[in-house]
Amino acid sequence: MTCLEVRDRLVERSLGALPVEDVREVDRHVAWCAGCRKEAAELDRAAATFALTLAPQMPPPELEERVVTG
Repeated sequence: MTCLEVRDRLVERSLGALPVEDVREVDRHVAWCAGCRKEAAELDRAAATFALTLAPQMPPPELEERVVTG
């Protein structure tokens, strides 16, 4: 992967939204690329901060019905 390809996926990786195989590929690149490693670390810290500061929200009860009925 190129740095550009990796950087396009770093936010998803930090948020846990990247598929496992893509995470492995990104992590292989980050292991040897200092620039991408630095950006990944910054995004990981930001994601961890958001996880601690945002209270979990429950979806409204009618959401399931709206999704199922379309």
